[in-house]
Amino acid sequence: MESNFNISTKVNRVSMPTQNKVDTVMKNLGHRPCVAYSEEKNMYYKDGEWVASDLDATILPLREMFEKTSDLKLGLKIVYLIIKL
Repeated sequence: MESNFNISTKVNRVSMPTQNKVDTVMKNLGHRPCVAYSEEKNMYYKDGEWVASDLDATILPLREMFEKTSDLKLGLKIVYLIIKL
């Protein structure tokens, strides 16, 4: 079975200043901001999960990073980014 994917290195999901902050945090923590979209499923694929929107594809890895971090300052920055989205 063949899937129809459009791969992009960046999906415009929020305002550019906020998006740049999200991409910078994710890059600094070793994550690549790459999202795949399936027209067939009308869903986005990122970090091993299908999600309903590109915003979910952004928040999911941020939430996972927050859960794994023991650095309070970094954790607060991640929470701030999630709230700003």
